[in-house]
Amino acid sequence: SENASKGAGGVEVSQGDIYAAEIGREDVALVTIAALLKPGVEDSTFEIYGSGGETMFGMKTGAAKLQKDLPDVTELVHRSETYEGLLDGILNDKALLEKGVVSTYTGDGVEKLEDVV
Repeated sequence: SENASKGAGGVEVSQGDIYAAEIGREDVALVTIAALLKPGVEDSTFEIYGSGGETMFGMKTGAAKLQKDLPDVTELVHRSETYEGLLDGILNDKALLEKGVVSTYTGDGVEKLEDVV
């Protein structure tokens, strides 16, 4: 969105395509840069969103009600006061697959960054 940056403390990173909320372009750019520079984040899929307005699966019916039949997702939500810190504890896609959080779809035709730079 065109909203001003909330800073790292106003952004959350999660995995499993569960949460969503509006986020400003500047925050998206800063998390993206942190992900490109942080070792251990390659082969990982995650979502970034502004904290405080989260919905689950796009529904605003309340997280507690929606989570009732879901596995514990607390380890898949990351908060920090730094953009790099938001990526601490990120699981790679293989680990997410083993936990049953994601499907086996791996995309098609995406080249590794080091192959194109």
